[in-house]
Amino acid sequence: MSSEKFKPEPINLATNSLASIAVSITVWALALLEVGAVIYFLLTGGANEKFSEFPLIVNSHVLLGAVYLLMAPLQFSKALRTRSLDFHRWSGRFLVSFGLIAGASALLWKSSFLTQAHPSN
Repeated sequence: MSSEKFKPEPINLATNSLASIAVSITVWALALLEVGAVIYFLLTGGANEKFSEFPLIVNSHVLLGAVYLLMAPLQFSKALRTRSLDFHRWSGRFLVSFGLIAGASALLWKSSFLTQAHPSN
């Protein structure tokens, strides 16, 4: 028996074009589905009546989340990274800030529900 351990070969999506295409289609389809849900949310006013109590918090969460989900797949594009590294870096910085703001707005919105549900006496 050999003393070498078996090491599975990693899948390289850049060289495996079928897997790369499948992943790209899936990611973009989910991002577009999410944008459709955002448009529906904004047109109908949301699925919950409590959304209208905090419009700034909810809308900032929804809109920044939509931008985040549309821009995030671009970070994985090797062609975009090699052609315009500056765009890749700046869009990454915006993604981090959008993600932090969207996450903070979700926490703020959720904490406002908790304080309303259990008012302190």
